[in-house]
Amino acid sequence: MVLDEQSLWATIPTYFQHNELPVLTFSNEQGGLGDPDTLATIEANFEPRPSDVHIVTYPKAGTSWIQEVVWLVNHDADVEASNAAPSSQRTIYIELDSRKVDKLALLHSAEGPRHIKWHHAAELLPPQVINDGRIIYLMRNPKDTVISWYHFQRMNKLYSFKGDFNQFFELFLQNKVAYGSYWHNVLSYWALRHQPNILFLTYEDMHADLPKVVRQVAEFLGKELSDIQIEAIVSHSSFGQMRSNPMTNAAAMRKVPGEGEFMRKGQVGDWVNYFTEEQNQRMEQWIAEHSHGTGVPLHIN
Repeated sequence: MVLDEQSLWATIPTYFQHNELPVLTFSNEQGGLGDPDTLATIEANFEPRPSDVHIVTYPKAGTSWIQEVVWLVNHDADVEASNAAPSSQRTIYIELDSRKVDKLALLHSAEGPRHIKWHHAAELLPPQVINDGRIIYLMRNPKDTVISWYHFQRMNKLYSFKGDFNQFFELFLQNKVAYGSYWHNVLSYWALRHQPNILFLTYEDMHADLPKVVRQVAEFLGKELSDIQIEAIVSHSSFGQMRSNPMTNAAAMRKVPGEGEFMRKGQVGDWVNYFTEEQNQRMEQWIAEHSHGTGVPLHIN
């Protein structure tokens, strides 16, 4: 499908609209982003293993942060090993077809435990992963998510969004951005939070008490870490440390000149610097409509 606003993306000529779900994906010269062909290839060829760890988020919910924390927890706080290879090589973004790397072949030949990243809603992941895989889902409040998602699509050449924030805000509320509906994504995993194979975390809790979250992840993965190891993970995973580290700051990502860096601020509450009062009121109503009665943790300041 072609959106009325399609020209706002310099490198996305068209989207794929899922037949039943509020999900948008695309494929262009640079790669496929969870598009039907990529998902069909995953369904036909991906073989989950019991030792796999699956990191799942809606885009820009703190994915890079949680995947680094989880990798370190599952590798006994081996900071030296984490600094020897980029995070993208240690946690494989399976839904991204980069045209350069055969992700499935890479995963097939990889030693365990494999760490795998997804952004799609639960219905689009392989049933074996949802039912039996070890899944860590990270939610971020929607106000900060839309800010981060906007800047990322401006910065990343895969998207090359040319519009302003006001335009992106409207598209986000209408599910007209890559991966589609924020709420469908979040609630699809929130509904599964009581499954013993799923750990549901929030970005805001990571900010408030990262050592506590590290311990939660360790317990979920069956790892016993010392206080020294937890301290090492927390130190290595600080925003300043990760932003300056070429193994965690996506230094090789193709960027639009003049549009900032992959790791921007890493803050809670940055939305107040962007939203108008009218936008805040509209998003508050939008949040209430979708979250009422769910109990989902919002953490909005």
